[in-house]
Amino acid sequence: MEKDVEKIQEKAVELLRGKAGTFKVVTKRSDKSFPVISPEFNRVVGAYIEQKMPLEFSSAAPDITLEIEINQEGAYLFFETIICGGGLPTGVEGKVLLLVENEADLLAGLLFMKRGCSVFPVAFTEKDISLLQAFSPVELKLLHMVKNFKELEELANKKEISILVTGQVLGEESKWKTNLTVMKPLVAYSKKQIKEQLKWFRSLGQFPTNLE
Repeated sequence: MEKDVEKIQEKAVELLRGKAGTFKVVTKRSDKSFPVISPEFNRVVGAYIEQKMPLEFSSAAPDITLEIEINQEGAYLFFETIICGGGLPTGVEGKVLLLVENEADLLAGLLFMKRGCSVFPVAFTEKDISLLQAFSPVELKLLHMVKNFKELEELANKKEISILVTGQVLGEESKWKTNLTVMKPLVAYSKKQIKEQLKWFRSLGQFPTNLE
């Protein structure tokens, strides 16, 4: 809706109509030109709600949390926040090949997708890439199978890709001989951190999280 204080107050009451218990208001003001800062706007809207409705404010453990986001486009009022992978829109920062040999490589691919890259998975043996697909806005189709690095580089040239992504960490030095630029986003990760990050992504994508 439009960024008008009185209209936002009225809309808040409309959305809360029929609800009972305690509430609080949480405002995020991305548009800094909006004249009321977030803490003050919480108070302004909260006081109006208490005046108009039989609801009681509670900061500790409210039954209802009304969130308000004010950005350049307008004001958004909502009760539910859905956690997702976050990051930049996939595809806005170019293309990379992802060499899939283990689950750490899947995490490396997911992190590049968060940075806006389109990921083309490639492997020497059949691998499950369903976790990548869960966060890809486009159909990944089939895993690209290659026999060696010569075929991998031929595929990269065909797709006009110069970067190869892998999930290698510090100490896992590669014996590969390739003209591609190799990027290792997990180089400073521990095995525990990799497992935790994979578990988090799997929970978002509704995959089993009992990783060994």
